[in-house]
Amino acid sequence: MVAGAVLKGALLGSGIVALLGAYGLWLWGRSQRTQVSLADTATAAWEETAPPSAQLTVEVDTDLAVSADPEKLRGLFEALFENSVAYGGRDVTVRLVRTRDGFAVEDDGPGIPEDEREQVFELGYSTRADRQGLGLGMVRTLCHAYDWAVEVEASEDGGARFVVSNVHFYSTWETDGDETVARADASA
Repeated sequence: MVAGAVLKGALLGSGIVALLGAYGLWLWGRSQRTQVSLADTATAAWEETAPPSAQLTVEVDTDLAVSADPEKLRGLFEALFENSVAYGGRDVTVRLVRTRDGFAVEDDGPGIPEDEREQVFELGYSTRADRQGLGLGMVRTLCHAYDWAVEVEASEDGGARFVVSNVHFYSTWETDGDETVARADASA
């Protein structure tokens, strides 16, 4: 409790508290879960956040869906992509891939040192003065709200690889009257 008050006091003058409030409203405000295409959402987020010189490769089926608020899932991808561009440069290459029980966003940037991998999810943590350190904290908070887990590791190219796990995928949509019912993908 005291640590939170000290952090809030330290951040008050920097405007971060206002941003934290905005993120809080965004994260916990009205939320409408629906079946959302992982590939389409990631592609839309990429188009909004990445410079033309960066490249995204989507390696998940377009009919692969998750139960999430479309705006919040898009925000999750935007935060991950902004992180890749901020640290990997304007020519970064990013991939969205499916994992055994979720998905991963990986890049070919400089990566995150092993001793900092847990810290990057702390609100306010950044290794750059021009960054406020909120995006990855928001990613972890949203993942926890969906009962997903998120961790960072090294990608095959030596960059960062954010792995989101414990995700339930849907690939077939059925309608039962007015209510949409999703059938779980057996291979997930």
